[in-house]
Amino acid sequence: MKRSTLALGLSLCLMAPAAFASTPTFYANLEFGHANQVSGGEYNYEFLAAFPGSFPPYPPSDFDSADNRALTIGAHFSNPLFVELIVSRAEAEGHEPTIAGSPFTPCPASGNFFGGQCSLRSDFSGEYRSRNVDLIAGWDFKLSPASTLSPYIGARRIKFQDRRIGRDDLGGFVQDQELKTNFDHIGYVIGGRYNLEFAQTWFFGAELQHAHASGKRDRALVLEYPGAFPPGFFYGIRPDDHVGVTQQMARIEIGKHFLFGGQKATISLGYQDQRQGGLDTSQTTATNLAGPNLGAQYVAGYAAMGDRNDDISMRGFYVNFGINQ
Repeated sequence: MKRSTLALGLSLCLMAPAAFASTPTFYANLEFGHANQVSGGEYNYEFLAAFPGSFPPYPPSDFDSADNRALTIGAHFSNPLFVELIVSRAEAEGHEPTIAGSPFTPCPASGNFFGGQCSLRSDFSGEYRSRNVDLIAGWDFKLSPASTLSPYIGARRIKFQDRRIGRDDLGGFVQDQELKTNFDHIGYVIGGRYNLEFAQTWFFGAELQHAHASGKRDRALVLEYPGAFPPGFFYGIRPDDHVGVTQQMARIEIGKHFLFGGQKATISLGYQDQRQGGLDTSQTTATNLAGPNLGAQYVAGYAAMGDRNDDISMRGFYVNFGINQ
């Protein structure tokens, strides 16, 4: 087996007993990647959808780039069975240019804490963190002496956090806002790899993968006004329902076999597209603030902050180094 991506578990009792009759060969690989194309992470801040005339035109925040890395430890038996444990993570960052307003009447004097004339400066940034742990089992099918098809199935722990941060200078005080969504559940992963050996020491590889997990998300909104109100002045948690999250991956690579310290090794360069679906990060529309909801206190029709972010795609190159492969 040449290499692997992200993955977590299948019950080994489903495997034939004969698969464990021989001494396994252990291998490992380490992977680093960078996504120079990140899309689908746009996020609208504040109350823009609810009162378009009351605020400066805040642009949606998107991710600038992302990094991912993975560690795989596997066992290959003399028959075609292989089992792998894979730990992977991806991180995306985003930052929007500062938005400058005009120094109109200070907010407290105008009696409107959320008026557009109050925002003198706005800064926004976003973070996405994904942590996967996979255990997979697969089987190698020799299509020819030089080519192999390897389907696999297993379990995956999908864990991610989407965090958006904003800061507004409101002409006399500052408003900090944090919008955070967490997900941490176990589901399944299924996929297949193709490997073709050529020119004695070179190989071509391709892989398709789909993962799914379902459960509840944790979503929170925190507004703070440093120096004006106690920390965590406004804190809201949106009641959540049962949701499904998907992760999909497609990749191709070209690599070479060589000796490293007397051991068999591989080095490969590839291009991949990783997609995350189901990231509904929209926030509460009716959170208590000393009694009535926030919308009733300020503007009727208070709407949710944020955007669903149902599809985030990270595309870019990766390098993989393997030992005993």
